[in-house]
Parts: sequence; structure tokens; C-alpha cells
Amino acid sequence: MELRGQMIKVVVAALCSFATAMASGQEYPSRPVHIVVAWAPGGAVDTVTRIVGQKLSELWKQPIIVDNRGGAGGNIGADAVAKAVADGYTLLTTSNAIVISPSLYKEMPYDARKDFIPLVQLTSSYFVLTAHQSLGVKGLKELIERAKSQPGAIPYASVGLGSGQHLVMERLKGRAGIDLLHVPYKGDASATPALLSGEVKVALMTPNSVAAHVKAGRLVALAVSKLTRSAVFEGVPTMAETLPGFGDTGFQGLYAPAATPSTVVAKIQRDVARVLAMPDVQERLAGGGFEPSNTTPDKFAARYHHEIETFAQVVRDARIPPQ
Repeated sequence: MELRGQMIKVVVAALCSFATAMASGQEYPSRPVHIVVAWAPGGAVDTVTRIVGQKLSELWKQPIIVDNRGGAGGNIGADAVAKAVADGYTLLTTSNAIVISPSLYKEMPYDARKDFIPLVQLTSSYFVLTAHQSLGVKGLKELIERAKSQPGAIPYASVGLGSGQHLVMERLKGRAGIDLLHVPYKGDASATPALLSGEVKVALMTPNSVAAHVKAGRLVALAVSKLTRSAVFEGVPTMAETLPGFGDTGFQGLYAPAATPSTVVAKIQRDVARVLAMPDVQERLAGGGFEPSNTTPDKFAARYHHEIETFAQVVRDARIPPQ
């Protein structure tokens, strides 16, 4: 009996040890977390991801591995995460291109409506309507007047067909009643030099891609797309000051595969919110022309699904052929 009692104690101890190990294994994160950036290194999404990722690594005491998988308008990176194991160890950061792609491409490798959980809106973003000095305009009103006198003659750059810049500019053209010549490029890295050289005369650009050039006088900031003026572009009016009610703000978001456990989702949302509230993070984001988001996860999810439908209409109105 004594031997049997000892054996029972050993079994109980082993079971307790196993249960403890299982519980420990369920603590998130217990190993490195991969964040797939659906865009090239050095761009806006990559910059924000690395700022937030550094702080998450310190908070979680685990490495955050940033994996850049650019291409196909963000679809390559998004597809990789959509098909990843839904355990919270593979996440996605991308721009609001993710809500545009479903209407832009004939065949999608994933379902944007069903394959992701929108976790957190990392930043709000806006565009700067920027002109080459040689165009000789100083504001949106002057650009509209010039375009009306020269319909279709002024070339404008975008970072790609169906990109946020392209669609917002098409909306602007429709609202202002003007015609500009669209010249698509492959990202900021190509569009910015084209604007600086005068190859194109106008472009909607991200703040971080043109702020230094505007400050140096190489480019002219005509207007910002947000509804309030930007501290980064002091004195530059909003588009709404010329076209009442007109504006556009994009976003960068963090996503997880659809079946990720709710406990993991809640922890990520809670901890990313802590990071975004840190003064030094807000300072670094503001310095790059990014605005930290103050929305809730529920509101971000609602916006995500609403804008998929909104941009479907924009694509139809702009008559952009499926890619």
C-alpha cells in the first residue's frame, strides 16, 4: 500500500507539473512575434511598425521580428498572414490599401472581409497635395483654376493604380470639376523623384515623403487632406477650406488571422494601446508626420468593414478597370 501511495504521489506531481507547463505555454507571447509588413522597408507602414514593435518587444520581453513582404498593392504580405497559423505569433501591418484591394483586383488570394481580425488602428494618416515649383501655383484654388484652363494637360503622380493617392485624387478631380493626367509609379520611392524633377507637376504624397522637400523650398505644399490643419505643414490650408467638406484620412492598422483566440486578441489590443499612449512614441510618430490613433478596437473594426464598401463605390465611380 505504501508503494502504491508513493506511486500515486508521483503521478499527481507529474500531472501538476504538466498542467503548469501547459498553463505557462498558454501565456502570450512566450516566443518571438512576427509582424509582416505588406510594404517595402523604409516606407510609412514599415516606419510605424518598427516604432511600435520596439516598444512591444520591451513590454513583452520577446523579440518582434519585422518581415517586409511588399508587392501587389500589399496583397502578398496580407495573403501570407491570412494563411498563417492563427495563434497571435504572425500579425500584419498595412495601410488602408487593404480595404481598396477587394474592389481593385479580379482575383484575390484571400477574403478581406472574413480572413482578418482588425486589431488596432495604429495611426491616422493624411495626404499633402504637393506641386513642383515650375507649375507656379501656391494653393488648391490656383491649381483648380489652372487645370480648368488646361484640361488634361497637368500630369499628376500616384504611387500606383488604385492606390489611396490615386483614388483620393480622382475624388478631388470630380469634386473640383477638373481633369488631370494620371501617371502611376511604383511607390513613393519612384513618385517622389518624379515630382522633384518636374517630370510630373502635382501629387498627393504622404507627409514623411515630402516634408523635408517642402521645408527646403524644393516643393510647394498646396493643401492637406485632413479636416484640420497640420502642425507639420504650418500655414498650409486644408482642402476643405477651398472645397467645403472635402477631405480624406487614411489609416495604418494591425491585423491577426481570423481564428486567433479572443484572449490573445484582447492582450494585443490592450498592450498596443499602452504603447501608442507613450509620450515618446507619440513624439516619434508626430515627427514622421503620423498621427497616433485614438479610436477603439470596435470602432476600428467598424471602419475597416465600412471602408471596404465605400472604396468599392469610389473604384466604380473612377472607372478603374479590374487588375
